[in-house]
Amino acid sequence: MRFSSLSIKQKLISILIIAVLASTLLVGTVQQFIARDMMETNMETAQLPNMVKQVANRVDKEVTLMKSVAFSIANNPDIIAWSAAGADKQGENRLVNYLGEIARFNDLTVTSFVDRNTHKYWNQEGFLRVLKNDQYDGWFFAYKDSGQETSLSLYNEPGQGYRLFANYQQTNGRGMSGVAKSVDELVDVLNSVKIAESGFIYMTDGEGTIIAHSNTDLLGKSHLRDVTSGQTANQLLQQQTFNLARGEEMLYASTYVKSAGWYVIAQVPENELYSQMDNASLSMIFWSLVIAGGFALLGVWLAGTISKPIENLAAVFKQLGDGHGDLT
Repeated sequence: MRFSSLSIKQKLISILIIAVLASTLLVGTVQQFIARDMMETNMETAQLPNMVKQVANRVDKEVTLMKSVAFSIANNPDIIAWSAAGADKQGENRLVNYLGEIARFNDLTVTSFVDRNTHKYWNQEGFLRVLKNDQYDGWFFAYKDSGQETSLSLYNEPGQGYRLFANYQQTNGRGMSGVAKSVDELVDVLNSVKIAESGFIYMTDGEGTIIAHSNTDLLGKSHLRDVTSGQTANQLLQQQTFNLARGEEMLYASTYVKSAGWYVIAQVPENELYSQMDNASLSMIFWSLVIAGGFALLGVWLAGTISKPIENLAAVFKQLGDGHGDLT
């Protein structure tokens, strides 16, 4: 049916409905694009950076404290002089009490001192043993020969939970110390963080090996590239305060914890970021149709009141044209 063949009433109704639908959908579409852009910008520049940095700050706090404690024990001149003089029993009691006080004050599960020359090993419970280069104590000799002052590791030990270990050694001296702390609370915080519906946060070491994750099967076995991709892993494993990367369906973010040499990683499916926006779009379409229907009914009434006098006048002129009209 051609538009020109419609009655005045039908034309008015059609124009009114089209105007209402077009304006409502146009405004809604523009608002959706603006809101989506703002949401994406906010997620990439505020929410994700804040989430990973909050966890990173917690890790940095724990690591810095433990490294400081290990440093102070390993460089304690009284302990080193006592060990060099033969490590008598009286001095051993003082050492054990000292290690115990440090453990209690700093909420540590282990505080220890090792003489790098004699390989004698004490912790807060007393003298343990003389370390030997075997399957049990090989870590000591590997660390001693590494030439590195500090060593950090995070383990999920059966029956013990997550424990963070920090070691310090005098590379040109005889002092070495190791401290450990339960960090289940920190890992619980990490695992409890939810981004959108299923996004989460985890940690890797400096090489990208996963060391803290809600899926414990990945710990110490899987690399970041195994759960993302090689390109994404390279983008995330940059020693920057914030890194952002996009996978095929995921949005990733990371931050480097300088004190530990580790990375805090966040990932979230991109479609989940806009799920609420999509639901709002469907709601907008529904209400647009409802509003258009309401205005259509109003338009029918208005069109009737406007077009009826015109139609009556047209009928009169038609009668006049046919010679049947009466102007009196």
